[in-house]
Amino acid sequence: MQVSSLNRAFGRLFFIIGKRVGLSWPAKRRSLFLKKLKAGFLAGPYANWDDPVTWRPCITVAHTEQPILDSRRLCLAACTLLLATSVLNGASTLQDPPKVPVKPPDTPQIRLRAPWVDRARDLGVFPPDGIAVFTDGPRLEATGLMSRVVAVRSIITTMFGSFELRRPDAPKLLVFEDLGEMRFTLRTSFGTRAPKVTALAVQQSDGTALAVSTQVYSPRASERVFQAQAFRQYMLPRFPVDCSAWAEIGLSEFLGAVLITGERWDAGHVPPEFATALQQAEQSGQRLSLEALLRLDPKDLVHADQGQGTRLLHAEAWSLVHFLLTGGSPELADRFVHWLHKVASGQESVPAFESVFTRMPGGASMKALESAWRASTRALVPSPVLRALHQAELLRVVLEDLEKDGIRPDAPDDLLRIVEARPAIEHTLLSHPYQQVLSSRDPGTIDPARLEFSPNPVRPSIRNTATSESPPRVRFLDSGNWSVQIEWSWDEVDERWVPCVIGKAS
Repeated sequence: MQVSSLNRAFGRLFFIIGKRVGLSWPAKRRSLFLKKLKAGFLAGPYANWDDPVTWRPCITVAHTEQPILDSRRLCLAACTLLLATSVLNGASTLQDPPKVPVKPPDTPQIRLRAPWVDRARDLGVFPPDGIAVFTDGPRLEATGLMSRVVAVRSIITTMFGSFELRRPDAPKLLVFEDLGEMRFTLRTSFGTRAPKVTALAVQQSDGTALAVSTQVYSPRASERVFQAQAFRQYMLPRFPVDCSAWAEIGLSEFLGAVLITGERWDAGHVPPEFATALQQAEQSGQRLSLEALLRLDPKDLVHADQGQGTRLLHAEAWSLVHFLLTGGSPELADRFVHWLHKVASGQESVPAFESVFTRMPGGASMKALESAWRASTRALVPSPVLRALHQAELLRVVLEDLEKDGIRPDAPDDLLRIVEARPAIEHTLLSHPYQQVLSSRDPGTIDPARLEFSPNPVRPSIRNTATSESPPRVRFLDSGNWSVQIEWSWDEVDERWVPCVIGKAS
């Protein structure tokens, strides 16, 4: 190795070290140190330090008689210098480590497809009212919903007679598989702000459209909303634009609460949440007067909240319709139907109501009518069928949650013990335009005295033929003249048991 090259190497090294760590030696001492270090390096393994070298105040390298550059220390010093130079200079003479590709974070894939209006299939026109059906899902689901629309229209004509069309109507039934796509299509293609409901009737220039989604989380609650909106679809082209707001709300809720199974239907059931809302309002003095309800402005409904206030308003309107149709006398029901036809013909709703109900036999007055209506609401008893159906919806969610965790209760008492030991489970029933939240901790929701466990009837399938592996069926014992139970079916795609609520007339 040449001396000049060695001088430059050591000079560069200590320049870098001094610059990095802040060393500042006098020129003479630095020269002395370099000479000593060079001499020791060239002299071999027996070089010694002769003079102390002061690095910083109070830091001194003292004299030693031990060799500092034997073969092992020389190798260690060379490696140390090499590593120090590569760190201080920001580069290494060693081979760079292989670059590991960084995986981008998982992001939801955006699936682009044709708009629903271009993708939906036309299933044709169905009698008796010539409703055109469009769907992007299975034909069987769409025809099943169409059958329920026909049933609702049959109930309307049976109870109230037929009403003449006041506007042209080419009714449509739009069946969506995806709830979000239904809301998006209603907003973009129909100019309608759709709330978080599974069904909605809208008025178009050429007629009415009833949009419904098959993506439901509460089947019974969705059926109730669907029936109410099927009534609105029938009503929109047959009544004037300024139709009585309370009658539209009350009749929609009344038709929504009708239980339909096959060709049989059962009307007049009292929704449990309405009975509770009216009783609480009676105790707190928040009930609406008859005149305030009759003069309800539709514009006020736009600003109504989506909770207790809206539920009470719907309960008030429903209770008056329920009283006039089922809670009073046949004369009251006939008068109410007569008033409906007057409103449909274009007469103002409030004067027509007063003229119809104050000219009854016996000289009834509006004050007497209001007194009888209030008395009927205080005596309301929640329908055991609707109560069982609501609680079955919550219990279905509870049982499905337990099944996912591998927990399978085999008796009502066992179910109650397990539920009480776990965090509360809530389930939201979506109605229009209010919501009802049920909880597994609500008093009386899971009452062993009202439940019965039995083997679940399962039809054998290709992939699952062992019916003994099915969870037990749960039946509600206090559902009146209807049978309400939770049965299980085998999902061959996900390979799991799925509970469903079954309600049918006994």
